[in-house]
Amino acid sequence: MIQLCKTFVEARKYNRKLCMAGIVFTRVRYASHKETIRDIRGPVLQSLNTHAQLPGLNLSCFEATIPENALFEDAMRDRTNVILADPVSTPAIAYWKFYAELMQKINGLGRDRAEQKYSTLLTAHQQRQEEEKQRKLTAKKPGTKE
Repeated sequence: MIQLCKTFVEARKYNRKLCMAGIVFTRVRYASHKETIRDIRGPVLQSLNTHAQLPGLNLSCFEATIPENALFEDAMRDRTNVILADPVSTPAIAYWKFYAELMQKINGLGRDRAEQKYSTLLTAHQQRQEEEKQRKLTAKKPGTKE
C-alpha cells in the first residue's frame, strides 16, 4: 500500500487535480477479512497519512463494503456484472451504497440521483428478503404444500 500511495503522490506532481477518494473493500468475506479491514481503517491508514514520504495524502476508507457472493461468479460466466445480473442483490445494493457515498464525498453532480437509486433499490432488496423469509416460514409449517 505504501508503494501504491508513493506512486499516487508522484503522479500528483504532474497532475495537481489528481485525487484519491478513498479505499473501498470489495468481495469481502467478513469472517476472514474482518481483522484486515479493522487494521487498514485504523493503524495502517494512520501510518499512511503520517508517512513522511506521502505528504498531504489524507486517505480515508469508505464505509460501504462489497460482500463476496456467488453472484460474482455467475455474472462473470454470463459476461456481465452483479448490478446488471441482479439489481436488488446484496452486492448490487452495496455497490450503489458505495457509489452514493462516493458522490457525496466528491460532491458529484449525480449525488442526489445516486442516493435516490440506492434508496429505491434498498427498499426492493428489503422487500425481497422479507418475501423469502415468509416463503421459508410457510414451507416449514407442517401440512403445507410447496
